[in-house]
Amino acid sequence: MIDTTIPVEITDPVNAAILAVSEDRVAGFQRDPFAEIARLSSIDVATVHERLRAMLAAGTIRRIRQTLMATNLAPGALVAWRISNDRLDAAFDFLWKQDPFSGHIVIRSTDAETPGSAYRLWTTLKVPQGFSMKKHCDFLAARIGAEGYRVMPAKRLFALGVGHVRRRGMEPGSKTEELGQVIDTNVVELSDLEWRVLEALWARSGAASVRDLQPAFPEIAYTTLMTTLDRLHRKNVLVRTKQGRAFFYQPKLSRPEFDSARAADALRIALSADGSQLTPLLSFFVQAVGDKDDDLLDELEGLVRARRAEIDTKRP
Repeated sequence: MIDTTIPVEITDPVNAAILAVSEDRVAGFQRDPFAEIARLSSIDVATVHERLRAMLAAGTIRRIRQTLMATNLAPGALVAWRISNDRLDAAFDFLWKQDPFSGHIVIRSTDAETPGSAYRLWTTLKVPQGFSMKKHCDFLAARIGAEGYRVMPAKRLFALGVGHVRRRGMEPGSKTEELGQVIDTNVVELSDLEWRVLEALWARSGAASVRDLQPAFPEIAYTTLMTTLDRLHRKNVLVRTKQGRAFFYQPKLSRPEFDSARAADALRIALSADGSQLTPLLSFFVQAVGDKDDDLLDELEGLVRARRAEIDTKRP
């Protein structure tokens, strides 16, 4: 039972300190994300739990899904719902208040002649590993009275020189002549020990052998650690090189790059879509960016203008 005397306003100094630790400040995949929030906010873990529970129950915050799911990758998609106008508001409220797996929720303003205008309700959706995206969409469609839906899963993530997905070592605003890197967004299921090993490698400055990592895992047998590293290599998570008689391992992606691949679930870039399908997708993207940060819209507009100018200079 929640103590009703606990402050739940975002203006409360303790709550403000906790909420200031947004997802982008919790670096990577934390085995105990609440302890990390406590460390960054300088508030003890018990109070962090107490305040978050109280704010969640009071409706001050909608969910704590991002923090909880940061310990595991989850398949995701952009979902467009075909639903009658008289049910839009009720559907929006249900997805916002009742479905912990729905992310951004947008009702698009559109005219009847716009391609895809029948799909006015758009959501990002993640489901935990082991759960079916289709079954959950079927469940939601029945609950909100949707006549149909379209699921657009993430295909690839482009690591560019701007925005939240930057190449390693590049400063914000810098430019490179190299082509963008394409990162797979395939879900890789890792065991608890595999996550621990990956985190230990991220904490190091370079490649490491089994012997190098052994002191960090005194309770794990040498052969078990060796097998775990080999398994991570076969899952395409680690790069392996041979130096003398020993194998050395290094994460294929840096921690920010790995986090970016997870964040790609929210981008839902339908690379295979035709022009009529991309129009509503771009509309959703612009609206979601604006909801997140007005300054990002300015940055996006600047990038579009720069790209148009570049194209104009190449025209005969």
